[in-house]
Amino acid sequence: MIILVGQVALLLTSALYQTPSDGNSPLFIYLAFAALTVLLLAPTGPFIHRFTYHIPTFLFLICVATVIYNLVAFPFSRDHRLKVYFVQRVNCETGHNVVSLTGLDGYVQRIVGELPSAQGQQLDCTTPEVATRKELKQCQWQGLDAKVVPKTAQVAPFDNNTYIASWLNYSIHKGNHSNKATIRVVGHNTRACRVLFDSPITALSVDGAVSDPRFKPVGGDGAREVRLWHREFGQPWNVSVTWNAKEQSKLSGRVVCMWSDANTGDIPAFDEVQHYLPVWAIPSKISDGLVEGFKQFEI
Repeated sequence: MIILVGQVALLLTSALYQTPSDGNSPLFIYLAFAALTVLLLAPTGPFIHRFTYHIPTFLFLICVATVIYNLVAFPFSRDHRLKVYFVQRVNCETGHNVVSLTGLDGYVQRIVGELPSAQGQQLDCTTPEVATRKELKQCQWQGLDAKVVPKTAQVAPFDNNTYIASWLNYSIHKGNHSNKATIRVVGHNTRACRVLFDSPITALSVDGAVSDPRFKPVGGDGAREVRLWHREFGQPWNVSVTWNAKEQSKLSGRVVCMWSDANTGDIPAFDEVQHYLPVWAIPSKISDGLVEGFKQFEI
C-alpha cells in the first residue's frame, strides 16, 4: 500500500502543484492530497496503539512547522516560477492598443506595477474571457506600440490606409441569399487569423481547406469562431458562412490576425515585460498570438 500510493502521491504532487497558476481551482489538489495521505496512513491503523506519545507529538510539531513555513514563505522562486500570460490587442481601425497580463490575483498587479509603460495608468483588472483562466485576473493598460508588420512603400504618407490599418484586410461578398456571404481575409506577415462572430453560424466552408465527410464543419449549436492557418505568409482565405436569417437579420463580428515573433524586437511591450519581470515569474502566451490585430465587420 505504501509503495503503490507513495509513488502515486509523489507523481500527483509534482504534476499538480503548478496548475493553480494556469487558472485551475486548488480545491481538487487539496482533496487529492488529503485522500492520498489517508491511504498512506491507513496501514498504521492496527499498530498505532503501540506507539508512545513521543512519535505523534514529534509528527504534530513537524506539521505545525511546515504549515507556518508555507504560510510565511514566498510561494515562488527562480526555480519555481509563476506563469503569467501576455497578449497585446490592437484595433487596426483606430490604432488603439491594449496590453494585458493574466495571472494570480495579487501577484499579477505587483508585476504590472513594475512596468514603466503602466506607470500613471489606472489598471483595469477583471476576470479573463477565456473560460480556462476564470480563476485568474487579467490586468490591462495602454502599452507600447507594436511593429509586427514591416513598413513598405505601399503605405505612403498620403495614403488613406494607415500603417496599422494595413496589417490586415478583409472584404465581404454577399450573394443572392440573405443569409450567405463569403469573407476574404488577408493578414500581412502572418500565417494565422480568426473570424469571430457575435452570433453562431450554421454552415462553413473554406476554399482549399481539407475536410472529412464523416464530420460536420459546424456543430448542432453552430459556431462563433473560425481559426485559419496557412503554411505561407500573407496568403488569403475565402471563408463562406451561412447563418439563421430568421433569428438574426445581420451577422457581425471581428476579423483577427495574430503575430508571435518575439525575437526581432517587433513587440516592444513584450520585450518590456521580459526585461522588468521579477525572477520569480515567467511570461507565456494566453492564446495563439502575442499580438492580435482586429477589425469589426457587419453583414
